[in-house]
Amino acid sequence: MILVRNRLLQLSGNSLLILILCAGIISCDLLSGAAKQPEGNPEIVYENEIFTNDEIPENDEKESENAVQEDGDEIIRADVSSETFFHGEYYKVAPHKEQFKVALILPFFYRARTNVERSYSNAVLEYYQGLEMALNELKDRGLNLSLYIYDNKNDTNTLKDILRKREIREMDLIIGPIGKEQIEIVSRFSLENGIPVFSPFTGVTESTKNNPLLYSCIPGNKIKARLLVDFLEKNHRDSKLIILRDGNTLDKEFVPYLIEELDRRRSISYMKEAYNRHNRWDILLTKDSANVVYIPSFFQTVVNSSIGGIFSSKREVTVIGENAWADFEDNDYNFWTKLNVHLVAYEYIDQQDSVVQNFRINFRELNFEDPSKYAYMGYDQMNFIGDFLMAFGEHFSLFISEKEFNYLTSSYNFIFDNGFNENSSLLFLKYQDHHLTPVE
Repeated sequence: MILVRNRLLQLSGNSLLILILCAGIISCDLLSGAAKQPEGNPEIVYENEIFTNDEIPENDEKESENAVQEDGDEIIRADVSSETFFHGEYYKVAPHKEQFKVALILPFFYRARTNVERSYSNAVLEYYQGLEMALNELKDRGLNLSLYIYDNKNDTNTLKDILRKREIREMDLIIGPIGKEQIEIVSRFSLENGIPVFSPFTGVTESTKNNPLLYSCIPGNKIKARLLVDFLEKNHRDSKLIILRDGNTLDKEFVPYLIEELDRRRSISYMKEAYNRHNRWDILLTKDSANVVYIPSFFQTVVNSSIGGIFSSKREVTVIGENAWADFEDNDYNFWTKLNVHLVAYEYIDQQDSVVQNFRINFRELNFEDPSKYAYMGYDQMNFIGDFLMAFGEHFSLFISEKEFNYLTSSYNFIFDNGFNENSSLLFLKYQDHHLTPVE
């Protein structure tokens, strides 16, 4: 049995929306829209009942019908070993738990006051809606899981108070929070208590301590730089690379890692150029060979003015940008095709795929709106977590490393690097045949 919500909080404007609002972000540049806010305080779901953070009942554990041995809060399978089927392969697995407790720690912004807070609130509401759909499906497949939901209010002191709660030390896994500082706090807690942590939104780049229990679902900047240079070496080794710098967040946080990787390999000739509305692309780009322009920016004005100038130069060019460009208004995709635009992405939503279409229909019926990228993310991450908990229980770390697992819109291939486990799956999308499609 999946131990999730049994009744719904009323939400402003819609009494049928989900139990609780959570808030989070992949990147501060990707969020927009109006807030959807619940009435009352955030609550925790426990054993099909709803309790506030301070009202967790004592000794309310239920024993699985299939368990014959109980060790504290752990329910252990009776057989010595078993064979399980997971993503096309059979594995021998040691006895493991069949009941799980998972904590979801995110800043909810359920009373958002600013546009930024409302944007955060929307993003994680949508993430939770996708996660909830996955939980319901996993329940039908036999997952027995109690989900505890905590509001850390995007505040480190509140987060530390949550981590001091008795029940947190009984968790089998923690999802969240967001932000480098808060991920570091939870990572230290996980090391002290032996609890795996999955960072759902924040792409961890470096960790102050080695932690084999920390998993970053989004590739961090170091591995993103490595994978981007891999792509350039494979497809554009003889091209001239221009890195257009606009001085904003993505430029400051990612480009230094990219330059470090390019300098280490010395396989790609590159130059850096500061963005200007009047960049002379006819001079910057060569006539006699192919060119690649990488534009690390989330700002439509930067992208559009740069692409316009590049097109006017009449040079042979491949433009590489971010998947967030697909969310811009009034994109001219025929124009993109002529410039051979490629987008770096963590996920790929193929709207023509029948499974994606079915998910979208089911999501609409439940939430009266189309799913966003965050809804797909919550759906995929929870499905992955639920799948490996059912298959391997607490031993999952022995089976999910250095293997690729594909879900509806995301893939997971965790490698232990830079002191933690990070997802090494990155996509490059190209607009062709009237839609974006992955390329090698």
